[in-house]
Amino acid sequence: MRIFSQFALRAAQTLAFLLLLVTLAPPVSSQTTAPNDTIQIIAQMQKVISQTYKLESAGEGIMHLETLALLAAYGGWTRYEGEAATGGIQPNENYNIVKFIGRIKPDLANAKKAIERNKSATEEELKRFSDILANVEKSSTVAIEVHDLLEEGKIDEANALYRDKSIPLIQSINADSYTLISGLEKKIDKAALHARLAK
Repeated sequence: MRIFSQFALRAAQTLAFLLLLVTLAPPVSSQTTAPNDTIQIIAQMQKVISQTYKLESAGEGIMHLETLALLAAYGGWTRYEGEAATGGIQPNENYNIVKFIGRIKPDLANAKKAIERNKSATEEELKRFSDILANVEKSSTVAIEVHDLLEEGKIDEANALYRDKSIPLIQSINADSYTLISGLEKKIDKAALHARLAK
């Protein structure tokens, strides 16, 4: 199952509800936005929300694996102890960081392409989305550095890097994601209401 499928489901459910509101709206005059245009605008904004959720989830996933790797290093444990090595590499919490980052790279690239094709987003929204994407990419880079330090047995240094860089990055990702998503949701609500009330 793809990672982010829960966000795609939520996005689809929200969009379906909003499209129903627009479909049931009374006819609009020539001075107002046509129903089909409103549907397209809402769909475009919903795509930005969906892609933002994906980025935030990627950032959270990186942090989760970094935390586990640090706990395992300090505690001297692994959930994979006793399992056979795969491809010459014994799976462990630290290795999962690299594995996860490799898996989300295509999703990050697709998110960037999707937002570049979006015609409804404002410059401010595009800037905030770009900032979120950049911070997820920075978080990936820091996580690899944490991984490398743990591989070298430098646990305290890895922990300091996590504290000083990873935590501020995820805080920025969460804050910017909330601001962008909540702003777009308000715009969607207004667009749907306007279409409903227009005559």
